[in-house]
Amino acid sequence: MMDTSTQPKIHLHLHAPDTTLIHRAAIQGLWMTLKQLETRFPTPSQRIGELSWKLTPYSVSLDWKGQDKRVLDWLLKQAFQVDKRGLISLTGLNPQTIPLINKIHLHQALTATLLQHNRFVTTIFDPYKVSGINLYKTPPYLLLNLLIKLLNPGQFYLLLKGKPNPQASIKVKAYKAELELNYKQLSAYIHQNFSHQLCKSKTHQWIDGYIPIVSWLYPGAIVRHQTIRQYNQCKERTEYAFALLFLPIACHYLILSKGINEQMKSKKKNPAKYLLVIPDPINLEESAQIRWRLNFTNYQNLYVSSVEEGALSYYGKEITQNFSPQRCQIILYGKLMKKSQLRNPIDIQDFKITKIALKTYQLACCYLQENKIIKTEKNFLVRLNLIRGMISKNLLDKQPIWRNLWSILKERDSYGEMRQQLKYNQQGLFTMIKNSDEISGSHHAFIDVIHEALKIIYAQIYQDNPSAASKKIERENERLKSKLLDCYKEETFRHLMAKLLSKAGNLPTLNKNRRLVLPILTGKIDWKEARDITLIALSSYPTQARLNRELLIFFVFPLLLDAQLYQLALIIL
Repeated sequence: MMDTSTQPKIHLHLHAPDTTLIHRAAIQGLWMTLKQLETRFPTPSQRIGELSWKLTPYSVSLDWKGQDKRVLDWLLKQAFQVDKRGLISLTGLNPQTIPLINKIHLHQALTATLLQHNRFVTTIFDPYKVSGINLYKTPPYLLLNLLIKLLNPGQFYLLLKGKPNPQASIKVKAYKAELELNYKQLSAYIHQNFSHQLCKSKTHQWIDGYIPIVSWLYPGAIVRHQTIRQYNQCKERTEYAFALLFLPIACHYLILSKGINEQMKSKKKNPAKYLLVIPDPINLEESAQIRWRLNFTNYQNLYVSSVEEGALSYYGKEITQNFSPQRCQIILYGKLMKKSQLRNPIDIQDFKITKIALKTYQLACCYLQENKIIKTEKNFLVRLNLIRGMISKNLLDKQPIWRNLWSILKERDSYGEMRQQLKYNQQGLFTMIKNSDEISGSHHAFIDVIHEALKIIYAQIYQDNPSAASKKIERENERLKSKLLDCYKEETFRHLMAKLLSKAGNLPTLNKNRRLVLPILTGKIDWKEARDITLIALSSYPTQARLNRELLIFFVFPLLLDAQLYQLALIIL
């Protein structure tokens, strides 16, 4: 803690009028770092210059004695470190608690986005000549030191030959599989030595004013013309430039990927696209807890199929009961050309996460199949749940979760993976829809009507031939979906719906909810929306009948008993 009677050297507040979302996220990163340093250096006497700070849920204040550069240099070197494996170690994230595979992912993401340029990092080979090591002139202790640093002795041989390769390889376990991950071994990076840009070169005292910043410090702050950079470069107040150093700590890093069938069948190997998720903290203490919980994200869940899923995943572990709406920004980094060495920000989107959207997303995570790691001959691929990505996009677009399902299956599912996943997630979709508060009453009633119609139709199939019922029911479901996917006109769709409902016969659910369902059936809402609802209803009703105790309930009893006796049988069984 600091003495509040004196004016602090640095004071940053979330509600300051000149802050942006990125500034506020950076302040969160600084708050997290200082909170972790409190456990390592509990009292100011243990810190250089008797550095002290005061942390509140909305502000950060720092004060110290002595030369500014000396204090800031100590603080930055404590905050930004490199571990024995050559991995970036951010003190604010409490790296001791992060699984090794997640540390490697963080390192890969940072060196592919904010720290991708070679000018911003120092590899373990940089202190040595590129032409190779002179065994006769290099002191033995330097050779021994380098051998200790290298994880792979073969790299030492390459260095002797003048072909240094800073890439290291580590085998780690994830999702019952052993994966081999490659990364660039570092010895330093620009954050550690930034104090000289914050202080005057002669006096080493804090610069009171503005200093130039670039894109690694503030994403998007680029210099358009190098020759006249003094006129067009971005500048920032020194205290904000200092805070921006801590932006990487508050951010979450994800990989935007495609369906596994597309990855395996595509002849071209596309470079990975990274998502930089930047939160907009409301309360620094609560936001820090949200970010620390992300340390334990399963590796396969660091891959997403949509930008919207990336936004929701940042808050995916939070309890929704007292959840306040949150905002975040996502920057998508990708290569404009395949042979390009650097990734550029190619898309920026802002999102507002509401309580209902988050709760529905959590239901999708709970009931739908999770991402899976698939081993391949070369290394591995991640099988994404594409349904969750579609649901996430619709949630943040404030659309029904099944929006555009028909067009996805008909026009964009060229490898058939979405259809396959709908088949394997039937039970999960069924449970999720039943428990979702996001779905309106009329939509719920319509889905219940379709499910009841399917239940009666499947019961008829079972009654005709019990031994072959399972396969016939599945074929009937696929036939209905194929017919629905062929509905390009409203007339065709209405005819299919009439045929489906008439085949089922008397539907108590339809009679009970006639006022809610008829507007959908009679065309008072867009027929294309009704087509999507019907498609999700067909996809969410379990065709793989639980052919044990529930078999009679679903397939036989509806034909033999009246509604009251059927409900009684359901309770008994």
